[in-house]
Amino acid sequence: MPNITPIRRGFGQCAAPGCSNQTRSSVSPLCTKHHSRARVHGDAQQTLVTRRELRAYEDRVRKVMATGKQELIVSSLKEITRRLTEYAQAELARFHRGHAMNRHLVTACDQIEKVTKSGDSIETATTIAAMFLLRDQQPRRFASDRGFIGQTVRQFRLPSGIARGVTYDPNTDQTKGWFRPMSRKATEQLGRIIIEAYKPWLVHLKQAEGRLQEEEQRISRDLAAAFDGARRQAAE
Repeated sequence: MPNITPIRRGFGQCAAPGCSNQTRSSVSPLCTKHHSRARVHGDAQQTLVTRRELRAYEDRVRKVMATGKQELIVSSLKEITRRLTEYAQAELARFHRGHAMNRHLVTACDQIEKVTKSGDSIETATTIAAMFLLRDQQPRRFASDRGFIGQTVRQFRLPSGIARGVTYDPNTDQTKGWFRPMSRKATEQLGRIIIEAYKPWLVHLKQAEGRLQEEEQRISRDLAAAFDGARRQAAE
């Protein structure tokens, strides 16, 4: 009688460069460690973009914003937030009425609703724009598009507090904060939604940034020419 016992095949090797661990399952390309990193950062090879690192780019965004019409910018950003909130609420209402929906989209909309309720419209837009400015100036800072989306979503969620968890350690009698990640698919859904929503703002900002750079370069050239002229006159 032939043996009908199914052949048990071992898991493959983790797809992360330099990792020799086995994958966490037969359908996952990553080991447990790199799967966890991918959930937290968007890509297994992506490193954390810190608030300190992003602060300089946020300051640059604010400088660019100051060159435009403040009332128009503020009203436009608030309108983006309003439309984003309405979209999330409409999708969640469909879900609660019993419609079959993608669970990752539901998670993404739930996060949007919470962030837009508690967050500041201008600061949120500034942070998202700073992420794009960072990518434009340092494209190698992100391991992939997934890494960029993961870090953008992280910065979008953090100010509202919904992405923060706290654990009490009885050994040290202290609390320890940690990041509360979403699934990779939910992160990608959320990233695509907010990038699409803020696309008009990002296009405007990029154009304004280009004009500001040209103006700063012109001023720098004029100052250099004036300094050289003064130095030649002093030498004569």
